[in-house]
Amino acid sequence: MTNPALRQTGQGLTVNYDFDVDVYLPQEVSGPVPVVIVSHGFGAVKEDFIFLNEHLASHGYAVLAPDHVGSDLAYREGYLEGRLNTLLSPIEFINRPREISFLIDKQRNWWPVPPPGPSS
Repeated sequence: MTNPALRQTGQGLTVNYDFDVDVYLPQEVSGPVPVVIVSHGFGAVKEDFIFLNEHLASHGYAVLAPDHVGSDLAYREGYLEGRLNTLLSPIEFINRPREISFLIDKQRNWWPVPPPGPSS
């Protein structure tokens, strides 16, 4: 999935970037279902939560599980191996909410599900 919002790097550059999203859907659904977004923690990957995502889908939820570029397992390993000089760029604290907002907006075009929140 390509996020058209610009991302600022530590060098002051801005770029577009892609991030992967796994989608888990409940079986045998006859109408709209609520959507849950499972966002992995810093230094992790979306695959760490497969069990949770499958469990939620088995109970009738559509689950979106994005990988967050720049704060995933590969980034943490790069830091621990000495290839990076900082554990986490402060911009990641800004980009994660942007990625989630982007994902919420995009999923509305994928299928007729109610938006997340009190109305769902």
